[in-house]
Amino acid sequence: PWAEQSPGQAAQAAGTSPSLQAAIVHCRELTRDHSKTFYFGSRFFPLTQRQAVWAVYAACRNGDDIADEPGGGPVALSDWWARVQSALEGRVAFSQAGPHPVDVALGWAAGQYCIPVSAFGELYQGLRMDLEGQVYRDMDDLETYCRRVAGVIGFMIAPICGYSGGEQTLQHALRLGQAMQLTNILRD
Repeated sequence: PWAEQSPGQAAQAAGTSPSLQAAIVHCRELTRDHSKTFYFGSRFFPLTQRQAVWAVYAACRNGDDIADEPGGGPVALSDWWARVQSALEGRVAFSQAGPHPVDVALGWAAGQYCIPVSAFGELYQGLRMDLEGQVYRDMDDLETYCRRVAGVIGFMIAPICGYSGGEQTLQHALRLGQAMQLTNILRD
C-alpha cells in the first residue's frame, strides 16, 4: 500500500482540480526533498492521509525556511502565518502570482481533517523565537521551544491519522516531537 507513485498518480487521487493536483505534487516533492525520513514514514498512510501529511509538512517547512534562511524575517513570517490561518479556515490567499501551492494543499487538507489552528499558532510562536534570537536559560525554556517548533507537529498529524486515545495520545505525540527536536539540537 505504500508503493511509490508518480506525481501524476498522487495528484489525481487528490481531486480533479488542476491547481489542487499541482499543489499536492508540489508538497510531495518538497517533503521528499527536505525530509527523507518524514517522507518515508508518510508512505505508510493511505493515499488521502499521505497527501494531507505532505501538505502539513510543506506548510511547516515554509515557515521554518522563513525563520532560518536568508531573506526571511518578521514580515515574511507574519505573511506566512496569515496565509496558514486563511488556508486552515478554507480561504486560500491570493497574491499577484496566484495562490501558493502549499496554501492550496493545506486548505484542502484542513477540509478533510480537523487540523488545529492552535498547533500552527504555537509553531508560529516558536519560529518567532528563532527570528528573535531567543536565549534559553534552562531546560524549561528549551522544552518550550522544542514544543513549539516540533512537538506541536504531532497535534497537526494526529487528526490525519485518525487517532484514538484522547489526551494521552496527543501528549505522546507532543513528547515524540520534542524528543526529536532535542536530538537535532544535540546532533548540531
